[in-house]
Amino acid sequence: GSCIEGFADDYAWIIRGFINLYEATLDTEWLKLAEKLQDKQNDLFWDSEGNGYYMTQSGDESILLRIKEDQDGAEPSANSVSVGNLIRLNNLLGRSDYHTQAEAIFCLFSERLNKIPIALPEMATALLIHQKPPVQIILAGKNGNDSLKMMMQVIHTEAVPNRVILLADDDQESFMYTRHSSLSRYRPKTSDETLAYVCRDFKCMLPVNCPEHLRDILKNPKEACGLKKQGK
Repeated sequence: GSCIEGFADDYAWIIRGFINLYEATLDTEWLKLAEKLQDKQNDLFWDSEGNGYYMTQSGDESILLRIKEDQDGAEPSANSVSVGNLIRLNNLLGRSDYHTQAEAIFCLFSERLNKIPIALPEMATALLIHQKPPVQIILAGKNGNDSLKMMMQVIHTEAVPNRVILLADDDQESFMYTRHSSLSRYRPKTSDETLAYVCRDFKCMLPVNCPEHLRDILKNPKEACGLKKQGK
């Protein structure tokens, strides 16, 4: 029978779900799926001339005009969700092409964001996050260890909107190490210990091995990283 092709919204939400699953489990298979689907979304929906995502794929004879939704309704638009995905995936995987795409989307909708930001609250939120370097939380330990689980519980109960969670499990051949060679610098002292580093651009404060110490840091990561602006 005939099938209904997916829309840009479908791709955007599934990609977001895959990224969230990675952050919940630290299983990089979810991250690989997110990257694969992001590249597919780019192939099918990206406007290479005018930037941004069309709602529909090209080649559909039933579509007279391909449009780009320019407001967030009951659900955020494809471009609003996608720009957040691109930012997160770049921070997680070091994909500079995703960073370039995200900036192109902000540029495309810049007039609307400046004049009527309430029309694009999801995109405005992504822009605020994009304007600051992410807070990198590097966990040096083995996934599944009780100590790592306790650290993860703290991370998921503290509101750090621009956080990036990276696992340094000392597997030099693993997916994350191929994307971030600097992860090799972060190692736990023992096999059952987890060290948490809070960083920006891989410039980190001293590691902690106590969940409550990590909680204190995450309550004010800017001061903890020594990044509080002069005079503030």
